[in-house]
Amino acid sequence: MPPTRENPTPVAASEIQRSRKPEETLRWISPHLKAVGITRVADLTRLDSWLGFHVFCAVRPRGVLLQSTTGKGTTAPAATVSALMEATEQFHAESADHRRFRKPNSIPRGAARWRSPASGKGPRFMAGSAEREIHPWVAGENLHDGERLWLPASLAWFLEPTLVRTHTNGLAAGNDRPEATLHGLYELLERDAVSRLTDGYRIHFGDRCRAIDPTTIETPWLATIRDAIREAEVKLILLRVQSIVPVHTCWAVLLDRRPHHRVTAFQAGYGTHTSLEVAAARAIGEAVQARLTAIHGARDDLPDQAVFSDRDAAWKGPAYRFFEALRPDIDWHQATRLSTGPDSHSSDRVLAWMLDALAAAGHDKIYRIELTRPEIGVPVVKMIAPSLRYRRSLF
Repeated sequence: MPPTRENPTPVAASEIQRSRKPEETLRWISPHLKAVGITRVADLTRLDSWLGFHVFCAVRPRGVLLQSTTGKGTTAPAATVSALMEATEQFHAESADHRRFRKPNSIPRGAARWRSPASGKGPRFMAGSAEREIHPWVAGENLHDGERLWLPASLAWFLEPTLVRTHTNGLAAGNDRPEATLHGLYELLERDAVSRLTDGYRIHFGDRCRAIDPTTIETPWLATIRDAIREAEVKLILLRVQSIVPVHTCWAVLLDRRPHHRVTAFQAGYGTHTSLEVAAARAIGEAVQARLTAIHGARDDLPDQAVFSDRDAAWKGPAYRFFEALRPDIDWHQATRLSTGPDSHSSDRVLAWMLDALAAAGHDKIYRIELTRPEIGVPVVKMIAPSLRYRRSLF
């Protein structure tokens, strides 16, 4: 029997490589939903054809950044947890924890402070020296050597006035601190890899991006997702993007010539992991999630994006035609051999390996700021890597 909403894809590796199963995480975080401001959760899955993933939406009416956050998973509990954890991350970034803040005159003499690198990489100060003296600072940690240093609080929290341009890249929640840290670092690596592909709005593939033949996917549970997408008459383009460390970063694009609306003609998602199957599943799931977010109408800004500039038929546009014309140049088995990362379910072990790999590649400043609120107890961190790239317009 083919997978359907009622008979979903078996739980994917991307959902069991956690310290808790989705059902356990859901029971653990449910008592804290009111404190985070979540009033309800909606199942968006049936708004679209079955594409192998459930998509849920968590609603926070008083949210500052977003009032709704979506999550995906191959099971309903996994998608629910994904949406709730995304909302939890947003809440922590919006809710300044003044208990952690210090003003410059109260920071111990001799303590290290943030300095924007002379190379121009990393966050730049958006205010003068006078503003720096009144802006709150927060303790951070360099994961490579354990050094504690003071960083502008606006690197992690959305504050006004701000010293830097705040964003959510590297913001992550998890079942425990190592899991949150690892997933924040995965996001930094994912966005670095994709950012290195582009120059303005031009994509330079070269040797940095390979098109994987989806028909050669060998993992059974992932093949069922591929088949569900094909049966919905949607075309899957799956790319592997080279990273600065030997992990897998995937870029999935969904093309639909018979869209619900022009914004569902073209959707993309990204994913990074030491396992190719998990990276691919995350990328495909994110593309499905983006498609349902558009159908749900939670993002009014989508129709204004450049890819949908042709108001009559998005599939006539250059982005759609470019990806539709791509032909695979590598099969699944070949792609799996392009990473040397550990095949482990231990967040601690993978995190240690990744930090060593980053240091070997010349990236030895990986900072972590703790956002976890004791009264809620869900681990939330903000990961910062000044030497990694982040082209904000792409995400």
